[in-house]
Amino acid sequence: MPDPRPSKYAISLPLLMIVVAVLLIAVLSELFLVSETQGRWIDSASMSLTDREQVLLQLLGDGVIGERSTLSPIHDVTHWLPLVSQSGEYTYGSGKRKGSMRTDRMQWVQRKPHSPPGTRDGGWSLSSGKSKVEYLVQQDGNLLLPTELDLSEGVVSVFDPPEPVLLEGVEPGEPQVSESTVSVYDLHAPSDLKYTGKLQITYIDKGAYEVTVPSGTFEARLISINYVGKVGPAHVSATSIAFYAKGIGRVAYIRRNHISAFLVYNKTTQRGFLLHDFLPIPGDPGKEAGEEPPTETTMNP
Repeated sequence: MPDPRPSKYAISLPLLMIVVAVLLIAVLSELFLVSETQGRWIDSASMSLTDREQVLLQLLGDGVIGERSTLSPIHDVTHWLPLVSQSGEYTYGSGKRKGSMRTDRMQWVQRKPHSPPGTRDGGWSLSSGKSKVEYLVQQDGNLLLPTELDLSEGVVSVFDPPEPVLLEGVEPGEPQVSESTVSVYDLHAPSDLKYTGKLQITYIDKGAYEVTVPSGTFEARLISINYVGKVGPAHVSATSIAFYAKGIGRVAYIRRNHISAFLVYNKTTQRGFLLHDFLPIPGDPGKEAGEEPPTETTMNP
């Protein structure tokens, strides 16, 4: 006659179900971890410097880019490119003009691009040297570029939607892809539309690096922006690179000739710039009583 007493080695049905559930959870967790690891690998690959980026970074000169840093990603964009009246003295990092100086200025203006003459809604302009002026807007936490003036070529480029300059809360290595319609106008005849086209723009935070420039050593985030498209007769393929230090702004960057240059030159000129000094603008009234730049009155495409 069978012994009705349970063996000490027997497993009850409820316990067996619990064991199976635990094993299933373990298997699913392992699959999730593999998937997550693969995702991190993709991000890591996106953060690797492309061949084009490595070539462009050589324009900054030797000894500028150091080891990777643990500096936190960009959240408040105005901490990384302060919107205050200031000037930055930059030196050329390489080439025939290596060591020579150029001034970039951030200034408050009373009228934003496209606003009717006489309005006082205000905005910020960033001029690079004597030939280029970019107008910046802050929108939904992001810093964007809707309009750019090329004074040497006498044209205004308008981007709709605006180009990204700095984006808030972007994960490192995660590409942000957008498309912008480009309209190029004659600076001195704002109603004269010269060219139109489209650009696909890919913005990537490539992580943080230690960067050494004439003004000091900084931890800075590397932002790479790639442009591909066609504007008028020109096929556009370009990369813009900048290192941003918190509380300072651009401490090193590669300047690319923008849309107007692609329409004029067969070969793109790229130059690297290193921050030499960082100064307030003497006598600039700032945001409370900013003055309108002379070129602003001629432009309202």
